[in-house]
Amino acid sequence: MPRGAPATFLSGNGPLVQVLQHALHSGAFVQDMHRYIREYGLERPSVVPPEHVVVFDEAQRAWDRAKIADFYSKKLPKISAERHRSEPDLLIEIANRLEGWSLVLALVGEGQEIHTGEEAGIAQWSAAVQHAPSRWRVIGPSRLASLFQGSAFEPDRALDLDVSLRAQAAGDLHRWVSTLLDGPDPAACAALGRRLRHDGFPIYVTRDLDAAKAYARDRFGGELERRFGLLASSKAKNLLQHGIDPGFQATKLIRIGNWFNDGPESERSCCRLDDVVTEFQCQGLELDLPIVCWGDDFVRSGGGWEMRAVRPQPMVRDAMRLRRNAYRVLLTRGREGLVVFVPSEPAVSMQATFAALVAAGAIPVEGLRNAQAA
Repeated sequence: MPRGAPATFLSGNGPLVQVLQHALHSGAFVQDMHRYIREYGLERPSVVPPEHVVVFDEAQRAWDRAKIADFYSKKLPKISAERHRSEPDLLIEIANRLEGWSLVLALVGEGQEIHTGEEAGIAQWSAAVQHAPSRWRVIGPSRLASLFQGSAFEPDRALDLDVSLRAQAAGDLHRWVSTLLDGPDPAACAALGRRLRHDGFPIYVTRDLDAAKAYARDRFGGELERRFGLLASSKAKNLLQHGIDPGFQATKLIRIGNWFNDGPESERSCCRLDDVVTEFQCQGLELDLPIVCWGDDFVRSGGGWEMRAVRPQPMVRDAMRLRRNAYRVLLTRGREGLVVFVPSEPAVSMQATFAALVAAGAIPVEGLRNAQAA
């Protein structure tokens, strides 16, 4: 690859794009994936973009054909329905227009699908490469080889990024969250919780929101570069009585770049602990200490997890999977710890949820009050 080749970082995660552009004071390198697809894939299908290198963040969440058709059929009614293909199909087609060479670097995560249209996964990329008019070399970790049968796949262990640079305990945190949400093994979860605490990543659970806020402020008092804030599921309806509104109308007003980047002196900073952001706004982003406010949309019941009944959506293949993944996102945003606030209502399901978190190794409220001494 020639030095200085024009490159762009694409993400369909709008809040992540805003935060990066706000931090970089520029929109030149980081671009919105959907705008890129709209311009070069749908509106100007013969134009050759300047970038030979495209980095696509969270590539497993690329939109499928049905989502593209649903989203653009009204916004771009003059575009032929034949152009309505998946984002991987369109991106590979765009890259094929470049003279000489092109590189698509797809960053792949797991368990992060939370939107409609994101459930097709990596299989879309395999189909896009196989249907491309030119031959593509696919290089990736060996565990993805079976998904690219029929393609020129080359395994490379260096591309299996299994070591997190976020924090030493990040790997154990993801395992703890997966065991909590996916597996009925509280003993294993509790052991992971103890190991996280030993490694300097404590997990607390409390019924007292004010105590959670006080702990965050006390722990990082005077450290102007630290960030802590409130997170909640977009479907949680029982948090309104606690002054927490994760609804669309409330959260759309948040300037997400300021929320993540501004210091505690700013009225728009997450550190003010006034505004809450949801799984859609925090995905791909991190805080030193998130306060996750648990909702009544996903609760413990009968030894497992139960989702509050929602109106069926035609494009959703597995609503429970999306809800579970929403909490997977919320619980894995921390760099140096995690506080979970479990409200008192509805009493039965919230008490069961609180008990499940304690059994999984989270330190209950008494530990939170004495956390500084510990």
